[in-house]
Parts: sequence; C-alpha cells; structure tokens
Amino acid sequence: MSGSTPASFVAYVCNPITRECITLPELDRWIYYRLVDSMSGGFGYVASTNEYKVVRIYTLWGEREFAQIEVYTLGSGKGWRNAGKINNDSGYIATRNAVFVNGFVYWDLGNGITGAFDLADETFVRYSSEFANGHLWGGVLGGYFSGTLYSQDRRSSDVWLLKKKEDESLGWNKEFSLISMDPFTKSLALTTGGTVLCYSESKLHLYDMKSSSSKILEDFGRSISISEAIPHINTLVSLKAFGEENSRTLGSSGSGLHTIW
Repeated sequence: MSGSTPASFVAYVCNPITRECITLPELDRWIYYRLVDSMSGGFGYVASTNEYKVVRIYTLWGEREFAQIEVYTLGSGKGWRNAGKINNDSGYIATRNAVFVNGFVYWDLGNGITGAFDLADETFVRYSSEFANGHLWGGVLGGYFSGTLYSQDRRSSDVWLLKKKEDESLGWNKEFSLISMDPFTKSLALTTGGTVLCYSESKLHLYDMKSSSSKILEDFGRSISISEAIPHINTLVSLKAFGEENSRTLGSSGSGLHTIW
C-alpha cells in the first residue's frame, strides 16, 4: 500500500491469481481536491470474522490536528464507514506508508511513535519507543512489524521487531544489524539458514548474520530503481464470492491479493 498521493484517491483491490479486480468508491472529488491535506491507506485480513478490510486515514486543511478514519469491508455492501477521528499529534499520520501484520495496520509516525489500527475492533492505538530522534522504516519480517533504524551514513542499520513482552505488552526488540551495505538497504525476509534477504535501490542482497557479510543476488543496474518490495502469499480468494458483484477481469495473471492506490 502506498502513502499519500496527489491523484484523485482511487483504490483498487486485485487478485492476480483469479484476475479479479474491483474499484472502491472514491472520496468525493470536490472534498478531496479542495479540503483534503493528506491521505494514507492500508489493507488486511481479519481471521476471527473471515473479512478483508481497507482502511483509509486522512487530514483536512484547517483541521490538521485531527485525522479521519474510514473502513471499507469487502462484500458488506455498506461502502466506506466512519470509524471516528483521532488526534494527529505528530502531524504525520496520513503521510506515511501503512504495513499490515497479524490483524493490525501499522504506521511509523516519527518521534518514536508507532500507530496501529486494529482491523477487528476498529480502534487506533499508539506505541512509544526509545527512538525519539530517529525514523523507523516500517516493514514485515518474520511475521512481525519491523523497523529499520539507519546509522548516520545510511550504510549500516539496526533491525527491530515489535513483539510481546513477558507482561503481554508490545515493545521493540533489536534482532540484528546490517553492516556496510548499500545506503538505505531494507530487510525483506529471514531464511532458515541464518541469512536475511535484503534489497537496496537497484540490488537484491543476501546478508549472513553470522559473518556480517553479504553477497549480491541480482543487480538491476541504473535503469531500474526499487521503490518498495512487498512479500506476498498466493491466494485463490474470489472477490465475487465475497459479495463484490462488480468485480472485473484483469488481462494477465500474477500472484497474491493486493490493494493498489
């Protein structure tokens, strides 16, 4: 899922395996172009109710201290529902990319604050951390929400995971460090052999945590720039079976269930 966009905020839910795609109802264009300051969105699955939900969060000009949350449940026939307003203390809620992990949509809000929207009960919570002076690049790693904190030269980084503590509260735990990598290298997946699949602007790397060394798996050259890599799981979930009767067929196949803004 992408962060804020200058275009009319149109969202599509697509499954390249079944080739189904739907266009979600737009925010009124008059409101979007004249009143909306910034907007971000997330998409995820609620296992307890077998529901897929899209959440969007946006701020309005002249009311940036608050952010509006709306939820769309696939197949419900209810369209976008108002899920309330929250305080926009950091000023960044609706300008950051969202990450879905285990029923929650997460945002790094800066200043050591992580925001999370629970898709099941549709509530928004914040988690504080010791990264008050740093920006965590959010992602998914090993089934957890991850954060990458870069060194000053951007060539080394610490990778942290948001995990449950002994008292069942959530807290950040440093898992490993990436040393002497390309600037802004990000972790993509953990392997069973103690290595980390990573990507930088134009390369795929395999980092060995034991030897603190890496090798390049693929160099795409200067003609290709990797903006973001997202892990996915193949699924045969049918949008039409979920009640989205207006789904249409795409021209080519791929993998996974995705939302495109």
